[in-house]
Amino acid sequence: MRRLRYEQELRQPQPIPSEPRTSYERPAPPTILVFRDGREIEAHGYAIVGQTLWILTEQSSTKVSLSDLDLDATQKRNAERGIRFLLPR
Repeated sequence: MRRLRYEQELRQPQPIPSEPRTSYERPAPPTILVFRDGREIEAHGYAIVGQTLWILTEQSSTKVSLSDLDLDATQKRNAERGIRFLLPR
């Protein structure tokens, strides 16, 4: 009986230990949002829904109207840094 159990255990696939994943990627640089009054905000995450821009963080989200932004300056400032700031059509 023991031998049969031992042979069955040998036939079962053994889990392969996984190696911890190491990421060497740098986080993406933040997007710079330029407001009409000249203020600038760095955003690591954002979403555009209709005419609203949501600035997203792990702790919160902030709602901003696209009309409050200087869109040309925002696109230009980010292009200088190699970041594409795309707007919906």
